[in-house]
Amino acid sequence: MASASIGGLLFSSAALIAALSLSAEGFVAPSSHSSLARSYAPASDSSPSALYNRQARRKDKKKKKKRSSLIVDDDDDEDNVPAANSQSYKKQEPILLGGGEIGFDSEVGESKIPVATSSASSQSSKSKLDQELSGERIAEEGIVGESVTSAASVSDMPLEPGMMQPDVTTIVTDPDTGIARIQQGKYVMDKVTGKAVILSSLGPEYRLAQMFPGVPPEVREQYRFDWKTVTVPEMVEQLKQACTVPLKNSQTGKEWLGVPPFPQISNPAVDFVLSNRDYLGHRMKKALGRLKLRSQSQFKKEEAAELRELWKHFLLLEDHISAPFRQIVLNAETVVGPNFGNLDMKSYANGELYERTANYLVLKSMVAHWEKKYNDAMELDALPDDESAFMAQLYTGDPKRYLPDPPIIFRLAEVSRITSMAQQMVKAFVEEEELFDDLPAEVKFIESALSIKGGTALRQFMLEEFCPNENVDPASLREGLKRLYQQMFNMQSDPYGDLTMTLWNLCVATSVGTDEAR
Repeated sequence: MASASIGGLLFSSAALIAALSLSAEGFVAPSSHSSLARSYAPASDSSPSALYNRQARRKDKKKKKKRSSLIVDDDDDEDNVPAANSQSYKKQEPILLGGGEIGFDSEVGESKIPVATSSASSQSSKSKLDQELSGERIAEEGIVGESVTSAASVSDMPLEPGMMQPDVTTIVTDPDTGIARIQQGKYVMDKVTGKAVILSSLGPEYRLAQMFPGVPPEVREQYRFDWKTVTVPEMVEQLKQACTVPLKNSQTGKEWLGVPPFPQISNPAVDFVLSNRDYLGHRMKKALGRLKLRSQSQFKKEEAAELRELWKHFLLLEDHISAPFRQIVLNAETVVGPNFGNLDMKSYANGELYERTANYLVLKSMVAHWEKKYNDAMELDALPDDESAFMAQLYTGDPKRYLPDPPIIFRLAEVSRITSMAQQMVKAFVEEEELFDDLPAEVKFIESALSIKGGTALRQFMLEEFCPNENVDPASLREGLKRLYQQMFNMQSDPYGDLTMTLWNLCVATSVGTDEAR
């Protein structure tokens, strides 16, 4: 199974030629998915939607409550409203906001639920495709649109005109709705300090160490699991021991051993996690959560509370350890995104080793993400335009395309142009020896491995060609891949999830036949 999915993100030669031959000017959106969201709006008075039926039922209920108001004039007014305002209904379709319908101000309150308005007045003069191709975010009112290197978000709070982006990500209240929303900052916040991540001022080698952290050999020897014999309960117990420190109540003077309160961490806990980084990560997150729920189901309240405390502490350790990596990759997004389409890679993607590594990861993640969108667009384009494909149309691709004004690119001709250019950028980066040849071995292995089909052929290439040429031990390469996977897993799933899952497939495929496969 692993071998079959390794090459899943790559284009076949026929698909790549088809992608290069498509153009946005010659694209005609198929009627099956040109605007599924609008298919629910009434096309005429004789085909009412569910929303209009709800409005009619509400008015019927009002008439039953107010028996004296059962007059023919009310029915006449009700019949005349759609005719008199037919143009306004066509210009602005009603949108369900949850808790009431548009037009019933007396029932939903004055400012509890704002009336949805058209965002045409605030849209950029550029088309969405032009904004993407220039490395900008798609501009939509009230929504953070996508760019070639970052995802769209309907939950994040966009910046108002003239507003400065905060230093770190913060939570603000939407003045229109009163709902708390996330506002993305310029820097990643370290949850331990509550401040922006600070990269080392000692030089690029120290920043590379922050990006891929490790521990001295003697510390690793002290905390490292024996993977041949270790069990999950033993791993949890060792993690708990490493996180346990002496605690004292300053008011009562009581002393005990336990996990430090949020957001404090201890150096032994960090050393333990780093020593076993390739074995812990998100799988330990899930294991701790499951054990906590198991204790709850068995009514072991104290045990469940201890596991919950350890679980939250481990999540804090993961966020703290991966914060510099996320900051360096975020910096790379600001380099790659605005230069989308520029194949002179040396002019902007050069720099220190840690910077070039991050640039490659952003580029490769961008290709994986847009190849996935290309495959979705191809599948949608091939679906029949009838009710039999309705569910397939719903679950295929990015659901944000069903928004009234989608903040994403999803049509085949447009997606193929972006995908083709992203692939050319990665190819240009890899062909520049000055940029690519000295990257970490586990990063270079990604580029070579994704062109090999079959697990056996992949492992043979790793053992006979790649490791001897790079002067690296196969076990060290496998560990490096897993550590890189754990770092990538802490990135946003969109757009980094596709490359992250490909990394996991490589980890599984390269471990077949070794003790690490248990």
